[in-house]
Amino acid sequence: MGLLPRTGSHFGSRTSLAWRNLVHRRWRTVAALAGVGFTILLLFMQIGFYDACVVSATRVHEMLEFDAVVVSTHYVFLLQPGSFPDGRLALARSAPGVASAEPLLVGRAPWRNAATGNFYDVLAIGVAPDHDLFRDPSRNGALERLSSPLHAVVDRAGKPILGPLEVGTRSELRDQRLEVVADFEHGTGFVANGTVLVNPATFRRVFPEAAGRTAHLGLISYHHGSDPERTLAEIARRLPEDVVALSRAQLERRDRRFYLSDRPLGLIFTSGVAMALGVGALVLFQILASDISHHLGEFATLKAIGYRTTALRLQVLEQGALFGLLGFVPAALLAALLYALTSRVAGLPLAMSPGRLLLVLGLTLAMCGASALLAIRRLERADPAELFP
Repeated sequence: MGLLPRTGSHFGSRTSLAWRNLVHRRWRTVAALAGVGFTILLLFMQIGFYDACVVSATRVHEMLEFDAVVVSTHYVFLLQPGSFPDGRLALARSAPGVASAEPLLVGRAPWRNAATGNFYDVLAIGVAPDHDLFRDPSRNGALERLSSPLHAVVDRAGKPILGPLEVGTRSELRDQRLEVVADFEHGTGFVANGTVLVNPATFRRVFPEAAGRTAHLGLISYHHGSDPERTLAEIARRLPEDVVALSRAQLERRDRRFYLSDRPLGLIFTSGVAMALGVGALVLFQILASDISHHLGEFATLKAIGYRTTALRLQVLEQGALFGLLGFVPAALLAALLYALTSRVAGLPLAMSPGRLLLVLGLTLAMCGASALLAIRRLERADPAELFP
């Protein structure tokens, strides 16, 4: 009997009994662990993509230097910002505590892969050469090269489908011929395949609808030591009703909410996490329930020699936990490998972290516990009286 110890050995702890039940039929256990490990891997991937969606929502914001932003009342998210007369920024500059208010132009445009000739959408940003755009001051010197309408600064962390992005590459943004004169490394995630910076005149050639003195965003920086809340309130008081002023945190929350609630991506990955948990719980329930059914005679024997049902229930719970822990280790290693490959190929912000390991481990143990509790009901069928005719 798989559950009972060998003749002459001590019965041992509950852990040894659960372990012996696993190793009694090794190949069956290996097959079961493969199923459990796959569901844990699915959980890792769905949570990874969900977190990548969260990070992507504010990935571009992270590279920009600003304390607050002026946007149109029609602003939806970064690539649907609406527009407003850039004269509104003069009103923002007049507020006490404001150091600068600079216009920014953003849009989605096709970039030609210089190697294949194929076009892929990128995030195009129109910025003045003298604007200190980046939070990292060391990057701002590259913007001086944008004085020519034929020049571009690119994010070399763009997705591989964009082709070569090295300095000196000649390509096209829509039908505008450009030469890459400088680069930086940041990444955009799900927002776009890459980022291309050009001067405002070039941007308006690429986007004729942006002609005139318009802006899509107004990046506002405060004087050092100014009160952020009071300064933002003063800006809002001076602006007309066609624009609003948002703090950095407010803009990030707004874009994050759009990605997670309004776009299909957030909903897909949220439901994917729930699906992975459901599939994993079902798979493990079937494994444990089948194992209990196979060993009903042994469970009845243990009851007959004095073991309480509570002790046997703990064995099933512990066996479920062992399945989860043994499946977790290879799933975590494979997930880390897939994160690295996906990040390199697709340019998504995927990376294993201690927090994610603990989160998935916790969800795995909860999933295993729920499955074991459902399977425990089969123990009620283990009746010692049935052992004796």
